[in-house]
Amino acid sequence: MKKIIEKHPYLTIVFSMILGVLITIVSGLVFFVGVLGHTDGEKNDFNRVASVYNQINSDYYKKVDTSKLATGAIDGMLSTLNDPFSDYLTDSDATSLNDSVSGAFGGVGIQVVKKNHQIEVMTTIDGTPAKKAGLKAGDVILEVDGKKLTNQSLSKATTLMRGKVGTKVKVKLQRGNDTFDKVLTRSKIPVETVTAKMLKNKVGYITISTVAEKTSSELKRALKHLDKQGAKSYIIDVRNNPGGLMQEALKMSSMFLKNGKTIMQVKARTGKAEVYKASKKYDGGYKVTKPTTVVINGESASAAEIFAAALHQSANVPLVGSKSYGKGTVQILPNIQIVMN
Repeated sequence: MKKIIEKHPYLTIVFSMILGVLITIVSGLVFFVGVLGHTDGEKNDFNRVASVYNQINSDYYKKVDTSKLATGAIDGMLSTLNDPFSDYLTDSDATSLNDSVSGAFGGVGIQVVKKNHQIEVMTTIDGTPAKKAGLKAGDVILEVDGKKLTNQSLSKATTLMRGKVGTKVKVKLQRGNDTFDKVLTRSKIPVETVTAKMLKNKVGYITISTVAEKTSSELKRALKHLDKQGAKSYIIDVRNNPGGLMQEALKMSSMFLKNGKTIMQVKARTGKAEVYKASKKYDGGYKVTKPTTVVINGESASAAEIFAAALHQSANVPLVGSKSYGKGTVQILPNIQIVMN
């Protein structure tokens, strides 16, 4: 799992903030001015941004969209982080993100990241149009329905690819030196994230497609069902799993770890680590003691990596497959209300 598993005793996750901002403008947009509690240097930085904003708004040769100016300034700040996982989300964008982890939506079944001003496929979800069409991690999405994605935001790209179930979307892709088009029919991206079946020799086989709001309860239900069928061991397949909610990853992992064992650590930029350990708080007292193997690949990311790393490092569960994606950051989605008079 890149450097996380190879070099660290426990999975260390570094905070990276997704700026999800719901902006309420009461009257007169005063851009970042009068911010209390900042140092003089920070206030000067805000004033520089405000000065450029005001200059453009008042003196540009044609009327400008002030909302776009503000969004552009925010996107510019985020781009300096060189972090493909930090993004600015409007109200509708945040709703779209919430849909992906809590409810069904019409889409093509991919998770994307922004790298070098381009939108890149991070992983594809099994059974979805993207997977069936052969899209792969690393594919660059150049256009969606003829609209170029270069320098577009991550949320804009996601919005373009989603739509009503049954409608078609044309994507232009680049893979290495090759450029090609794919026409995908949007389908209902499944809410059920866990599937299970019994293999030969009483081996219970469980696939986890994403880590959403009910994944831990779905996993527990699948394990109990296989246990009643006489399962003697388990294979947990998180290949092509793009991750999802950290809290669910904690609950899933705790089922396989003895209480007190470390699941993960979250280290803020202060250097102080917050350690999460297996406990009844996460698993409700349900524990898996039968032999387990976890299967991963290059498209196993985020919360799926937390799960795999925790089981491997704290329960000696073997990992089978190829090196995972290597996303060692946690995003949070703050709901910020800005009221300006």
